[in-house]
Order: sequence, then C-alpha cells, then structure tokens
Amino acid sequence: MATMAEAPRVGLFITCLIDMFRPSVGFAAIKLLEDAGCQVHVPVAQTCCGQTAWNANDKADTREIAQEVIQNFEGFDYIITPSKPCSIMLRSNYLTLFDGDAKWAQRVSDFTQKTYELTVFLEEVLGIDTLDETIAKRADILTSNDLGELMEISKNLKRQGIQKEIRHVCEVLAGMTDSPSIGAR
Repeated sequence: MATMAEAPRVGLFITCLIDMFRPSVGFAAIKLLEDAGCQVHVPVAQTCCGQTAWNANDKADTREIAQEVIQNFEGFDYIITPSKPCSIMLRSNYLTLFDGDAKWAQRVSDFTQKTYELTVFLEEVLGIDTLDETIAKRADILTSNDLGELMEISKNLKRQGIQKEIRHVCEVLAGMTDSPSIGAR
C-alpha cells in the first residue's frame, strides 16, 4: 500500500457497459481520481466482473472471469469501479464464489479488501467529503442506476420491436446526443 506521502496506485475497473456504451464515464472517473491525487492505471486485459455469468448461475465461467480480474489487478493499492453492481460483484460475490478454495482464498480476500466503488473510495478512503463543483461538472458521471434503467428501457423497446428508440438509447449511453435525464417528466 502507498503511504500518505505517495500517491496511491489505483487500478480502475471499467465496466463492460461503460466500455461499450459510455466511455466518457471512464474518462471522468480517471479525472476524478487523478484530481484526488491518485496514480490511475487501466489494465488493458480487463473484461467484465462476471456478473452476467453469476446471475445465470454459471459458476465455472464466473470463476474463470474472476481469476483473470484478480490477476490483472493484484499489483495495485486499490481497485476502483464507477459501478455499484460491479463493486458488489467484486467485493462480495467473489468471496462467496471462492469460499473454501484454499488455493485462491488469500488472493480473493486481499483483492476484495482493496476494492471500492468510486464514490465510496473518494469519501471513505481518501476523506473527500464533497467534490469541487467544477470537478463534478467535468465528471458528467452517469450512475450505474441510470445505466441499468437505460438497459431495461432498451430491452423493453426491443421486445416491442421498436428499433429507432433502441438506437436513441444507445446514442444517449454513448454520449452522442443530448437527452433529458432518465425519469424526467
């Protein structure tokens, strides 16, 4: 772990949704962490947290994904993700997944203890109570709840055979068009 005099080395876990649909959220997370004094690294070999396989009860694929994630992020002081669902997968479900596995138990424990959702890390680890308004404006972070809601809207539209709206939802996710916030009436 980095000392207070050293900038913490942060491995940023970019979620598959952010990677595919809203890379600007990843860049905003990098900016927030750098502005908070962190050295930010984004391992290029990362893929997904494995939540889809976990939800499908596919433990073998989930374990394989988790092992790759852990190996890609072991060298960092902290693992940060701008997604609450992914942070739960990384912090809690990985522990359950490897429960009783003597070979992986310590590695998983070490990994989960240094993994945080972005805002939790900024507040609880770095002690940043409020972000400077200009930093928050530059961040333009779409929350994981917004992403989930947009994906649900997209699924419902697809079921109804409405392709134009699906494209619009994807463009909003990718930041290609202005749109009212989700839930705005």
